[in-house]
Amino acid sequence: GGPRITRLLVHHAAGSRLSTAEDVARFHTETRGWSAIAYQWTLRQPHNGLPLLELVAGRAHRGGPWLETPGGYVLGPSNLDSVAICLLGDFHEGSGEPLPPAMRASLVHWLATCCTMWALPPLTSIRGHNEIDGQNTSCPGSFIDMDQIREDVRLVLTVQFGGPRENRNT
Repeated sequence: GGPRITRLLVHHAAGSRLSTAEDVARFHTETRGWSAIAYQWTLRQPHNGLPLLELVAGRAHRGGPWLETPGGYVLGPSNLDSVAICLLGDFHEGSGEPLPPAMRASLVHWLATCCTMWALPPLTSIRGHNEIDGQNTSCPGSFIDMDQIREDVRLVLTVQFGGPRENRNT
């Protein structure tokens, strides 16, 4: 295995809400010249009432505590101990739209699942792209309140398990 996963990072594509993981992968590989898409997962806007979580082939993660293929979603070493989910759409005030409630709920539940899988405390392990040191970005967008996302994940874990599990592997 590689480095242990200690953080969950939230991004947005800052593009069309109709984008797919394949669209983002094509942009990263063909336009930016990267070897693969930067993220492990994307979350698509609701279609027929249901959002779609997509495992991204370029940065697949198999669910264990180790990161086999680091992502490429932030500047610096933070890619080495984190996994990332990219929300497909633009969530900047002025250019985008608020996060749809169904998509927000899916994000919270997926982050809670990841916290459970890797025994991560949500209040300290979940970060927006703009909350990582050395980043000059407003990603994941001004419409996304990361403090509220973290609190909602904590509440989901409290209801499901009586509280977030502490990381026993540190």
